[in-house]
Amino acid sequence: MSWIELPSDDALRALASEILARPEYERLRPYRWGSSLLDALFSLDSWVKHLGGLQYAALLGGLVLVLALLVFHIVWSLRAASRATTAEEGRPRQAEARALDAEAHRLAQQGHFLDAAHQMQLACIDRLLRGGLLELHRHDPNRTLRKRLVATALSEDLKATFVSLLERFERRWFRDQTTDASDRVLYEEWRSLHERIASAAQVR
Repeated sequence: MSWIELPSDDALRALASEILARPEYERLRPYRWGSSLLDALFSLDSWVKHLGGLQYAALLGGLVLVLALLVFHIVWSLRAASRATTAEEGRPRQAEARALDAEAHRLAQQGHFLDAAHQMQLACIDRLLRGGLLELHRHDPNRTLRKRLVATALSEDLKATFVSLLERFERRWFRDQTTDASDRVLYEEWRSLHERIASAAQVR
């Protein structure tokens, strides 16, 4: 019986490498970037282990400083975005308020003082909403408005004036809306109230 001479280990390794280099075995090869990343991590770990106490403390302090700067930047960016969003939301409301005032002025010039008074009433409510002094939904009735007005931080004089004008306006609005000399006075009083509310909000 004769013995067959087996190839050496080096020859077997070379043969295995040659076989694995074929295209059909491409998917079985480890990702090169993964291997490189692991090598880099092992090198970093080895480097850190050989640092002295002072060097390690300096490295740790630097990392903490970088983390703090990143957190600060994130918070600052979020606050800046929030301010920008608030400003964007505020601009349409300011435009709406100016539109109410302009519409009231236009109606008054045409002699429609009751309609103009209505616009100024809406402008007064809008001013309180924008100032954060009042919370009211679009379809809330006037009785809800009266209750919410009592809870606002407005002076008692402004509250009483607002409620009085509201009652006078309702009496005129739900009656026959024929022209009445008192409508002009009502409109001017609503405009005066609007100016007083704006001044009170600025003082706050």
